[in-house]
Amino acid sequence: EDDLVDVINGLIEDDKRTQARLVLVYAKTLFKWASAKGRGKLRLKVNPGAGLSAKSDFGITPTKRQVVLSNEQLALVWRAAEALPYPFGPYFQMLILSGQRRSEVGGMMWSELDLDREQVWNIPASRMKAKEAHEVPLSPAMLVLLKGLQKTRAKNAEYVFTAKFGGKVLRDFAMAKSNLDAKIKEMAPDAELPAWTIHDLRRTMETGLSAIPAIPANVAERVIAHIPPGIVKTYNVHSYRDEKRQALTLWAERLKGIIDPQPVGDNVVAIRAMS
Repeated sequence: EDDLVDVINGLIEDDKRTQARLVLVYAKTLFKWASAKGRGKLRLKVNPGAGLSAKSDFGITPTKRQVVLSNEQLALVWRAAEALPYPFGPYFQMLILSGQRRSEVGGMMWSELDLDREQVWNIPASRMKAKEAHEVPLSPAMLVLLKGLQKTRAKNAEYVFTAKFGGKVLRDFAMAKSNLDAKIKEMAPDAELPAWTIHDLRRTMETGLSAIPAIPANVAERVIAHIPPGIVKTYNVHSYRDEKRQALTLWAERLKGIIDPQPVGDNVVAIRAMS
């Protein structure tokens, strides 16, 4: 136990509190497994992490992630994704355009999509975190991306994003992120980005939606499948299809301006934002 405490305290002293908490969690899990019955002679007689608590013994608690990419950082991520081949490039573009979770986009099936008549993506409850079906109206930008992939899809392919245009669903998100990070480093070796995760693209998109005055907060929440509480959930069963489609279209237009900002004309005076 003393050795484990020393390791945790060392990480805390190096200002690595999040890492310290994770090391303790994983160590306790490992030692619990190693000291369980049925391990025979290899079984630990004492679990050195059993009595340790991150909060009580070390004063560390989980911290809520609040990483939101700046416009410049988001533009760099998009350009890097644009330069990546299938499936990773289009996958990250769809994440940014739709604001859905990484597994929801990664597991997108052609059978869930109506690209012509209704122009929607219907995600079944079985694939949603809240276990409720979710409809994503497809913006013009998403339709262009998906119809481009449709033209090159393998015969009888079930999934939109697969390893080799085949039947295996995209699951290796760590590899996807690694490929994107490498492309960003190649394209902009001096760029400074925060330690971000794939989920932070969802937070960045939601933040971008909230910055568009024409999009009500309740619509922005429904776009990313945040379920309204209590009585609202029970009695308001409006689909919000048109409102969500407008929100996603406005977001795509805003994103286009972020990726490819137009220079101010010589005859236009830029107005400094009021503080």
